[in-house]
Amino acid sequence: ILAPKSPWKITLVKGGVHTKLRERADLLLCANTLNELDWHGGEAIYEQAEHTARSLTLRVNPGGRMLLVEPGVRDAARILSILRQEFLQSGFSPIAPCPHMGDCPMPASGNGPWCHFRFDAASAPQWLKAITLEAKLTKQATSLSFLFLAQDKFLEKGLVRVISESFRVPEGMGQYGCSDHGLTLLGYKYGYAPFNPGDTLRPVWPAEELRDEKSGGLILPVTPNGPKPPVSKRPPATEAEEQRPEERQPERLPPESGAAKATGRDGRRPENKRPKSAQRTRKPREDKGGPGTKRPRKPAPSKGAPKRGK
Repeated sequence: ILAPKSPWKITLVKGGVHTKLRERADLLLCANTLNELDWHGGEAIYEQAEHTARSLTLRVNPGGRMLLVEPGVRDAARILSILRQEFLQSGFSPIAPCPHMGDCPMPASGNGPWCHFRFDAASAPQWLKAITLEAKLTKQATSLSFLFLAQDKFLEKGLVRVISESFRVPEGMGQYGCSDHGLTLLGYKYGYAPFNPGDTLRPVWPAEELRDEKSGGLILPVTPNGPKPPVSKRPPATEAEEQRPEERQPERLPPESGAAKATGRDGRRPENKRPKSAQRTRKPREDKGGPGTKRPRKPAPSKGAPKRGK
C-alpha cells in the first residue's frame, strides 16, 4: 500500500471502534465505519455520539488529525454532523469541508440539504473499476460525506465552501455552499461554468441579506471564473439541473445499518442540535430499593381461599 520511502507506518488492529490501541496515531482514518455502528434513536444518539467522539480523540496524538469518510447519504451525513459538535467541544476543529466552527447548516434533518459530495466514477482507478464490474456494482458517479479535523486550528473567516452541483433557480443557476453565515446559495447567470464541489471562495458579501424561499439560505451573487460561452437560447434543463439536491431521491443505507435505524425512514428526523435535556446530563436512576429498603409484603391468602391447580 505504501511507497518504499514513505514516512508513514500502518498498524493493523483487529477490533471495534472502542478497542484500545497500544500507541496513539498522528493520523486516524475511519472509512465506512461509523454508519455500521448500532446507533440509538431519539436523544440517546447524542450520548452515544459523545462516547464515540471521546473514544476516537483518545487515539490521536497531540497535534494529530482525523479523517472520517462515510457514504454520501442522509443517514451517514447526520451521524457526522452530530459527531462534529462533539469534536468541537473536545478541542478539534474542522479543516474540511467546514469553513467555520459554527452550527452545521446542512445537518440532514427534515427534508433539507445534507453535506455530501458527488464525483464522476470515470476517474476511478482501473483496479477498482474491475472489482465493481465483477461485482456488478458499476456506477456512473459516487458520493461521500466526510470530516477532516485537527486540534486547535483556527479557520479564516468569511470563506465559502461549495458543496453541491449546479441546479436551476429563477435568476439563472445556483449551488449550495457552507459558510459562517450558515447555508449559502451561490447564484450566477446562466452560461458560466459551475464551481466544482469542494471549491473554496473568498467572496464579497452583500450589504443586504436576501434569503432563498425554498432553503432559507443566504443568497450570495457570484461570478464564476470560467468563461461565459455564447448562448443564443437557453437550452432545456437536464434532469440533474431541474431538481435541487434535497429534492432528488437519494441512495439509502441498508435498513439493518446502524445509521439507518437511528435516523429512521420516514424523513422526520429530529433537529441536529443537541436538546437541552441531552446536553452532558444523565437521567437519574430509579430507586429500585437497596439493601436497607423495606418492600411491602404481599397479602397472605385467606384460609378459605381455593388453591390454584398445577
